Amino acid sequence: MTLRGALFPPHPLPLNRDRVLCKMAYTGKRSLLTGAFVAAHFVSSIAAFTPLVDKHFSYPNGMPYKADTDVGDRGGQLGYNRCNSSTEGQSSLCQTSFLNSVDDFCLWGPPNPNSVVGDVEGEMVAWCTKSGRGTRVIPSGAITGVQFTKTPDYVQVVGFIDQTKINIAAGDSGGE
Repeated sequence: MTLRGALFPPHPLPLNRDRVLCKMAYTGKRSLLTGAFVAAHFVSSIAAFTPLVDKHFSYPNGMPYKADTDVGDRGGQLGYNRCNSSTEGQSSLCQTSFLNSVDDFCLWGPPNPNSVVGDVEGEMVAWCTKSGRGTRVIPSGAITGVQFTKTPDYVQVVGFIDQTKINIAAGDSGGE
C-alpha cells in the first residue's frame, strides 16, 4: 500500500498497473532491484500516457490522423479522426463524433453488424444524423425519438433507436 501511494497518483489505476504492482509484490526481497527497475520503467511510461479526456484538438485543421496514439489493454485505435468526404460512407472508420443539435449529432456504434458493445468498445465508429462529416450516416427510421439537452456544463442526447441499424446486436444493453 505504501508503494502505491509513493509511486502512483491517488486516482484509480487501470488493471495493467495493478498487475505490475502484483508482480512486484510477489518478487520478494531477492528481486528488489528487478522490482525497482520495473517500477521506475512503469512510472516513466505513465508520464508519457495522456488520457483521451485530456487531449484537445482544433477542428478541422488540428485533427490528428489518430487521436489515441497509446496502445493499452484494448489495443490501438482501429479507425481515424481526420475525416472528410473521402472517408464518408457506410464502411467509414471515422471515430470523430459531433454533438451540435437535436438533428445534428453522432453516436458511436460498431463497425461490423450484430456486434456486442462490450466486445468492441475500443473499435466504435461514428454514426451521424447528417452526411458531410466523413462518417457513417444513421439510416432513416433508426431513431424513433430523441431529446437534446445543452447546459453550460454538458451536452446530452437521449432517445430511442433501432440499434441493429447501427450494427449493435439486438438485445445488447451496451458496455460500461
